Amino acid sequence: MSTRRSTRLQAHPDRSLNYSVDLSDSESSGASEKENEYQPNKRAARKPNKTSRGPKRRKTVPNNIDQLENFQENPIFETLSHAEVAVAELAASWLDQFEEDKYDAVKDMLNFVLRACGCVTLVAKHDVANADSSKETVAEIQAMFEKQGSHEYPLGLAGNSKNANWRDFKKRCLEFVDQVLVAASEQGILYEDDELVELLVTWLGALTTSNARPLRYASTLLCLQMETTLCSLVAQTSTAVNRAQRQLTNEQRNIDNLLKKARSGAKLAAAKDRAAQIEQNCQLYSEHKTYLETFLQDIFNTTFAHRYRDTDAQIRQECVRHLSYWIDLYPEFFFESIYIRYLGWLMTDQDVAVRHEVLRVVLRLYQTQSMVAALRQFTSHFKEKLIEMAFYEADTRVRSSCVQVLTEISRMGFLDTEEVVKVASLIFVDDEDLICQKGKTATRLIKDLAKFIATVEAQSLAEFMESNSATVEKVAGSLELSVKDLLKFHGVSQMLVEAETYYNSDVATKAVKMRSYNSRTAKLVRVCQNLFALPRYHADGALETLCGYILYDFSANAEIAKIQHSVELSHAQTFFVLGLISAAATIYCEADANEFHQQLFPKKHDDQTNDRMLYLGKLVAQLDSLFDVCKKTHLAVFLGLFTQLVKHRVCETLDQTETETKITAQLLKTFREDQLSSYTPESPEYYNSINFQFAQLFEHINTDMVEVSLKVDEVAQELAEELTLAIKDADRLQVGSTLCKLMLLRGSATKSRLLTQLMPLIDDICSCTASLPLSDELDQLVASNKASEYFSCLLFLVAENLETLTNKLKVDPDAEVLDELHRHLSPLAPVKRALLELVASRAQNINFWYAVCNLYLDVFTTLNLLKYYVGPHRDVLDHFFDTEMSVEPLSSSQECLLQLFLILEAQVASEKQVELDRTEHEDVNFETAQMDDCERKLCTFVAKLMLLDKTVGLETSIVSRVKLNRAVLGSLFNEVLDYEQVEMKEEEELPKELPQEQQEQQEQQEPLEQSSDQFLHTNTSVPNLLPEPVPDLVL
Repeated sequence: MSTRRSTRLQAHPDRSLNYSVDLSDSESSGASEKENEYQPNKRAARKPNKTSRGPKRRKTVPNNIDQLENFQENPIFETLSHAEVAVAELAASWLDQFEEDKYDAVKDMLNFVLRACGCVTLVAKHDVANADSSKETVAEIQAMFEKQGSHEYPLGLAGNSKNANWRDFKKRCLEFVDQVLVAASEQGILYEDDELVELLVTWLGALTTSNARPLRYASTLLCLQMETTLCSLVAQTSTAVNRAQRQLTNEQRNIDNLLKKARSGAKLAAAKDRAAQIEQNCQLYSEHKTYLETFLQDIFNTTFAHRYRDTDAQIRQECVRHLSYWIDLYPEFFFESIYIRYLGWLMTDQDVAVRHEVLRVVLRLYQTQSMVAALRQFTSHFKEKLIEMAFYEADTRVRSSCVQVLTEISRMGFLDTEEVVKVASLIFVDDEDLICQKGKTATRLIKDLAKFIATVEAQSLAEFMESNSATVEKVAGSLELSVKDLLKFHGVSQMLVEAETYYNSDVATKAVKMRSYNSRTAKLVRVCQNLFALPRYHADGALETLCGYILYDFSANAEIAKIQHSVELSHAQTFFVLGLISAAATIYCEADANEFHQQLFPKKHDDQTNDRMLYLGKLVAQLDSLFDVCKKTHLAVFLGLFTQLVKHRVCETLDQTETETKITAQLLKTFREDQLSSYTPESPEYYNSINFQFAQLFEHINTDMVEVSLKVDEVAQELAEELTLAIKDADRLQVGSTLCKLMLLRGSATKSRLLTQLMPLIDDICSCTASLPLSDELDQLVASNKASEYFSCLLFLVAENLETLTNKLKVDPDAEVLDELHRHLSPLAPVKRALLELVASRAQNINFWYAVCNLYLDVFTTLNLLKYYVGPHRDVLDHFFDTEMSVEPLSSSQECLLQLFLILEAQVASEKQVELDRTEHEDVNFETAQMDDCERKLCTFVAKLMLLDKTVGLETSIVSRVKLNRAVLGSLFNEVLDYEQVEMKEEEELPKELPQEQQEQQEQQEPLEQSSDQFLHTNTSVPNLLPEPVPDLVL
């Protein structure tokens, strides 16, 4: 029948009478042989009708059984289509049919497969009588199947059906095949008549090569199920062989003992009879085992070896799933490199579901202790591929599974140090890196990476303890802290140091992050929260241990010198240990709002809050000492930790306000005395600076405490006095340094105090700012970013005054509008004058001039947008602007803005190597200076120009010139020009009297206090088109 029977025929020559001819031989045999064969494909050729000239009528194929007359449904398909069916009885019935008429039974089995695929073309008994013609018969079935207009496909779609009869149809089909083979084994048919499996494999195997996907899927699925059932049977047979061999060994031992004894003839004879019977059984079981293993090899070679790379991902996934079953059921046969290598090859399958299924199987293999040693060769071949997938896999679930597999590999000790560090570095990846995974499932990847790090650290600690156990025990007696805990935290902090170093050098897309939540300090807390949430790092009072570890003086303990290098923290390690403390504080402070809180407190109970506050109380008790350790080298981390405690009023809850007051005073003193660097608004270094941490503290500092409030007032007043003196002495660098600190007090908790000190100085500040272009120190001011502090101060004053004005008019609509305008807008007149002077100065420092023009556009556009927030008082506002504070940009100012645009445009054109069209009288020196990132700055500047044009209107010639070269300046420039600004609508005046219910609703919809962001017009108007965040768009 086929060549795959050759190995069995050698053992059973008496059964080879009709099946010794190979398929290829039968196809090449003479015509005399073919005449005696049934050939279903060959039909008598019809003579053409020469008289017929009309269109030929094509033979139609029915779409469903309703279009067939006298259709008889397949009994197997009909029975399995009902939920309440005895599958075992159906299988037994089919076996009885097979014994009576094997070809009739095979015909029903094949038609069952066809009906499960939705095929209405069925085969007859004579079609399956000649297995050598299986390919031709399947080809004809496929042709008829493809001509069907529609296909119901019950096997593939029944799982999604709402009909209970169809929902488990696939499961019943597989159970039917399973029960057929199980019953055949129990009845002996499987071993007495090898045609049972042969015929099924021949016809189902022929269907597995069909081009029609449903036919191929159904037949492959049933073949794989046959292999699974045979694995179960051969595993049982193997167990029986082993049991029989043990019994035979025992009987042989018993016979040897009886031979040594006299008068034991009867017992000896009985023992020999039992041994002969057992040996016979053992031989029979062995034959059955060999016989079944041959079938296993046949099905694997004819089905799996071809279908594992099928074009249909669902078929490939089924192959992977069943291979895992085979390895579990019969590992002594399938747990070999020639079989498990298929898993390695399919790890890079193009379909996500297949890759995920493969890794799920591989993970289970690695987690099975009995299989670990045998996986060494597999690991050596595919380890690098797994690491590569952990970095570059597109699907987060697959990537997470890769990390889980690598965790198990590291547990086995199959990863070297460089590979461990490389994988661990992934925990520092953020959304500014090209390999970052986005979405909710990305958090799962970080958690798995934390487990990977913990596993590697645990392995390293176990190895260290094994070789240094005596020394550790000796040192433990001289320490109050647990030596094992110190070694544990030393190991994890060292791994984080190495991983971060590798990340910065080989993984990070950008050296400096643009977003605050990706700063080093913010990432430290995020990474350490994932680690601290693991039981290994938060159990047994870990927070108290971490604090003690930071504060411990190892130089005072002579005993520890023997392992000092393994427990003493380096400067870099201290940073990460502090990160673990800060992470613990964050989890405990945020409680249920924190995603990791439930991992620390998995069961809700009444003492949960008490436990949480108990841990925080121990931390607060160590705060003073921690500040002394951190104030010189790790102040930023300590500030983040302390801000969390202040934000959630932990000290107040614990009645430890004295500690909070003391540390706040020390921090304010540090803030007042230390020199702080300045940063431009778009500078990403700001988020890694101590400035950012101080700004966060002033957002939440507890000014309700009298002593803290007095300290804040004192610092603000001293800085204001320092600013006054610096302006008087014309020390512009000192003015910039002082303004740097003052601007950090813009936090919501200290903003009012800052305004109180700055408003009286607004004239002096504006005069000093307007004189900057004349200063010899201008280049130095720009290089040190001190000039940006002047602009930040002016923006702050404008935004806060406008916020106060609009809130006042909303809260009190009957207020004297003109008085309010005078009170809040008149002080801004110096700002207007200063800006006009700065823009007209056309400073030689191009970066300074760019910053000045951006400031000008922000302020003047914001003033013009004010009318949309005080709509009911529009007439008074217009009158005030016309008479006392005209905000329309002067013609000369517009010309200055155009000059800057021309310079930026020329630099972008130079970078893009394009020619520009120009108008007459463009008196600009385009070679004066160069700017970094000029395309982004050009688009930012143009976006603000277009917004100013929409609010107040620019000269037509200027707008036309801006758009002149849009064809060559790139898509980003065009998107900015084409962006439709959000239509601003004036607020309508509300009726003075409203029903009480409506008034309450209005109060809920319009909060009394609004952020000054309502005036930061670029937040709602500038399109989100730029390639990276542009902080200088924000006032």
